[in-house]
Amino acid sequence: MRKEEVVKKVFSESVKIAPSELVQKEFPVVFRGFDRESVKQFLEELSIEYERLLEKNRELVDKLRKLEEQLKEYRSMENTIKHALITSQKFAEKLIDDAQEAAEAIKNEARQEAEKIKQMAQASVEKTRRDSREVERRRMEMIKQFRQIIQGELEFLDRIEKSKDNELE
Repeated sequence: MRKEEVVKKVFSESVKIAPSELVQKEFPVVFRGFDRESVKQFLEELSIEYERLLEKNRELVDKLRKLEEQLKEYRSMENTIKHALITSQKFAEKLIDDAQEAAEAIKNEARQEAEKIKQMAQASVEKTRRDSREVERRRMEMIKQFRQIIQGELEFLDRIEKSKDNELE
């Protein structure tokens, strides 16, 4: 039998002899029997002790029931706490997973953005080089044109000078 069943059986059965019955119990008088007053006094003392023990027994039974109820509540609270911990742990794990996914997405987006910026910078550098080469080509062309103009003007001045020399001669 389980402990609970034994306790129930022992404490649920009604008391077969009430304390008052001990005091009121009559015994037949026989020759050479016990002293009636001593027996009566003993039965009264026994009745008082028996009543005290019954009261103590009731208190203990009540205390046991209360403790069993408390134990039930504590077990229920324990299950609730376990469930809450498991739920919290799952939530924390999901939160971590979501954060890691978000971080990975941000890193990927940053890589893509960095690649775009790099490509734009390379394109800009290439365009600047092309523009620089074009500016250099035009500068050289202008220098050439200025030389031709200056050369033409020098030739013109040389002719004027020769023609003045010829006239003076």
